[in-house]
Amino acid sequence: MPRRRLALQIPIRPPESLVSVITTPYVGGVAQTPTTTEYRYDPDGVRIGKTVDDGTDVTATDYLIDAYNHTGYSQVFVETTGTDKTAYIIADDVLAQATGNAANAPKYLLYDGHGSTRHLVNNTGATVLKDYSYDAYGVMLGGNPTREAPAATNLLYSGEQWDTSAQQYYLRARYYDPLNGRFNRTDPFAGNQKDLRP
Repeated sequence: MPRRRLALQIPIRPPESLVSVITTPYVGGVAQTPTTTEYRYDPDGVRIGKTVDDGTDVTATDYLIDAYNHTGYSQVFVETTGTDKTAYIIADDVLAQATGNAANAPKYLLYDGHGSTRHLVNNTGATVLKDYSYDAYGVMLGGNPTREAPAATNLLYSGEQWDTSAQQYYLRARYYDPLNGRFNRTDPFAGNQKDLRP
């Protein structure tokens, strides 16, 4: 009897993709130097990096992703911008972040019932380092963070990652703009027809 060969078919995944966005800020009605932001995504469509070129500086940020953690969705474990590193401590949600070297104590995120970060506290919980307040759509009261005035954490409204370049929340499958309360595209998950819960 001849031997049969078993052909193992491994799906070919597309290489990481690159998306470029060019924004032109206006101050007093006058166009300023355009900023080019390039986003890198892995084959699953999860953002793994971005590079911002504002005409004078180029800043690259890389995201170390764990796509198979127990939360059920991709989480950023380490965010690296130049020599700055932020590591996130994750349980059922992100509990804390540690910035810099191992000698820096973690800062804990305190959430409200919606999952939005309301306070950033020191490692003992005795000192509130930063307070955050939002309107119903996620606009930070007092203004959204910018590159010039960043927040102490990127995890803000609904505990999701704020992208200062896009001025929107990154939700893995799409972006959310709190200024108009809209997403940049339709949710790719159409739902489950067999799940009858409202």
